[in-house]
Amino acid sequence: MLYRRPIGSLLLAAKRPRLAAFQRNLEAFDAVQSMVLARAMGQIAGSGFALAHGARKLPRLEAFPVCDYEAMRPWIARFASGDATALFGPDSGLTPDKCQFVTTSGTTGRPKLIPVTPASFAAQAAGWEAWGLATFAQHRDAAFWDVLPVSSPDRASMSGLATWTMQPFSFKTLYAVPGAAQGIAPFHVKLKALLRLTVANRNLGMLMAANPSTLLMLTELLARHGHDLVRDLRNGTFFAQDNDTAGLTNSQATRLGLHRRDKGAARRLDATLRHQEHLAPKDVWPRLKLVTMWLGGTLAHYCESLRPALGHVPWRDHGLVASEGRFTVPLQDNAPDGVLDPAAAYYEFLTEGDGEPRLIRSTDLIPGEHYRLVVTTLGGLIRYDMHDVVECAGFLNGRPGSAPVVRFLRKSSQFANVTGEKLSAAQVTEVLANLARDVGAWGPALRATRFVTMAPDRGLRPPQYVLHAETIAGCDQKVWEEVARKVDSALAGLNFEYRDKRESGRLGPVRVTLLRPGSLDELRTRHLARTPGATPEQFKQPVLLDDITSPLRDMALQV
Repeated sequence: MLYRRPIGSLLLAAKRPRLAAFQRNLEAFDAVQSMVLARAMGQIAGSGFALAHGARKLPRLEAFPVCDYEAMRPWIARFASGDATALFGPDSGLTPDKCQFVTTSGTTGRPKLIPVTPASFAAQAAGWEAWGLATFAQHRDAAFWDVLPVSSPDRASMSGLATWTMQPFSFKTLYAVPGAAQGIAPFHVKLKALLRLTVANRNLGMLMAANPSTLLMLTELLARHGHDLVRDLRNGTFFAQDNDTAGLTNSQATRLGLHRRDKGAARRLDATLRHQEHLAPKDVWPRLKLVTMWLGGTLAHYCESLRPALGHVPWRDHGLVASEGRFTVPLQDNAPDGVLDPAAAYYEFLTEGDGEPRLIRSTDLIPGEHYRLVVTTLGGLIRYDMHDVVECAGFLNGRPGSAPVVRFLRKSSQFANVTGEKLSAAQVTEVLANLARDVGAWGPALRATRFVTMAPDRGLRPPQYVLHAETIAGCDQKVWEEVARKVDSALAGLNFEYRDKRESGRLGPVRVTLLRPGSLDELRTRHLARTPGATPEQFKQPVLLDDITSPLRDMALQV
């Protein structure tokens, strides 16, 4: 345990006052929120945006309605084009050349351009630092070993900005791969390269990715290509027999270290493969201490699929992170719950449920209730509806007045509704995750999926929901038909409207369609092709669609 203990101990000791300051902010949540709101309002005072809302002096938040990106798009576009006072006031000192811009996909098909001011950048960087310090304080061993991040290389994406710009230099010294490796395309070749660069590294202590499906792909490639990796380590090659790596020139591969020999590691891993069929993470990374990725929302099912490969170490959620900001900091393992970072934004919430939505403050949150998150940021977004539905999980230390603890559930648009059943992605996720933990034959079947989604087929009479699955192992149609029956029954128990429509014959039973291998990769490719500004890391495979799309029809196996 001496690999990085002196350096790691010094770093943690030096940063401890910052973690203590973050914890004090959590206890003084309301006071910090007031300061953030005053600063955000001061930045826009005198701007064209504020004047258009009748705010001629120091703006008050009440002057602005809750809005989405399309309402702010003209002001952001004018600011980005050089009109410095369109979004921020003349006394703010903020001009386009002093800001960065994050590009992400938008709900209308046009990409969103999100301003990142020096103040919002500093707030998000501090949030990432607090997350890292809190994580390493509980997992001190992880701070002394290498980190494998899988992220976008593009600093114009939030994934790239968070990994390469917002992380402190002291943390980036732990990265096990050069930054240039993150820019390898296509995505599956990048994952092969990351494996080639780390498969001999017994000092890897942490895997870090946004999406659990990324780590699922990584572990699948490790299991599938164990013998290829041993050959590469022995011969100094990089998947020499694969046509899909031909786009990487020899000079590029050599510069990245992909031709480095390690005959000792080759012998060690070859000996492992003599006793078992596949390589697993614990075989190649014996000092792995922690996995960090999103655990909540519709990605929970994919986490279950990762348990066979990575369930032997703790998992830590990154928090509620979006292009608009970094809003929560998880403080415990194996849960998506996180405290709201009071310095990151000013928070309001729209009530969910029956009746007209009401806008409330953080102090009015009720544990167990669902809300839509509305933020006012130091990046110029005012009363901005994130369209993220969260659940209040309580308050820090159980004390109202301290920081609320919330968990992300879903995007507000993630519903399917054929005949009044109002099926939500969160309900489908809960059912799939519960079944995946079952000991019956359907449990292993669900855990062996790369991709599973439900979508209604309105062309049938009566209409039915169809469970689409791309499996890792063989396709046992009878087992999957049983999975469909279990899903149908569980949804009826969870959603009384669904049960009513099934009992009345307005909905038929869930049926299953198996997808050909590579369907998830194809969906990701199609998404990137039609979504300007999107990156592979931003793609979130849907667990529920509102209709059977032509790609899913095309991908169905003929069984």
